[in-house]
Amino acid sequence: MKDLDDLFSYNTPKIVRVRDRRLGIPYYLAMLCIFAYICYTVIAEQRYLKTEEPGGGSIRTTLEVPKDIDNNRPDNPPVQMGSKTIQWLYWNPNQIVYPAGQDGCLFITTRVTERSLVYKDSTAIDDTECNPHLPIKRKCRTATSSSSNVYYVADVEDMTIMVEHTIRGNMLPITEVNKKLYGELLDHTDKNVVWRFYPKNYEYDVITSGNYTIRSDDIPGDVFSVGTLLHAAGFSLDGTYCHIKKETKKIYL
Repeated sequence: MKDLDDLFSYNTPKIVRVRDRRLGIPYYLAMLCIFAYICYTVIAEQRYLKTEEPGGGSIRTTLEVPKDIDNNRPDNPPVQMGSKTIQWLYWNPNQIVYPAGQDGCLFITTRVTERSLVYKDSTAIDDTECNPHLPIKRKCRTATSSSSNVYYVADVEDMTIMVEHTIRGNMLPITEVNKKLYGELLDHTDKNVVWRFYPKNYEYDVITSGNYTIRSDDIPGDVFSVGTLLHAAGFSLDGTYCHIKKETKKIYL
């Protein structure tokens, strides 16, 4: 018959206390490193959450002329550039933005050069069927005239841009619009905040000082002036570089 003490026996761990500073110091340093790593991954990197980089979003931009510019301001005086006198154009947003309907960028016209079309065949001007825009005869072919007029588009810096964008997760079923999110407009160094955008239900007691906008229900996107965007980009329309590049400058959003 088997002994009952052996039948109901069980094992217990044996604890050994090591009294050696050469082993104790590395042991506690390793424990401290492990503890710091766990705190970092849980608190700083939020590894307990499932995260991913947003993607697949869309951006829509629109330009608008503030009402006080149209109603209250006098006309701008002509600009003297050397021997040329440059007049101002008071265009609406549909004329200023070209081409219209671009995604992710906005082309804003600041200078316009007007050139006249002339017929290569001088007798074409007397032909009633000659249309310089629809030349249906060979002699109606046109050439660009050497004479040109230059205009500046007025009040560009004061016009406002509204940016609407969405972000969407690829793995997580999350879609958000910028109206519900906190946003920042950074300068060209990507370090300094030029403007902040807060959702309507944001905690006002934590809003920092500086330039900021609290979104409203009747405006679907973030609104800021062209001058604010140029300041963030480190450009000025009065600079020499911009006078040369006004017709082709693009700022991507």
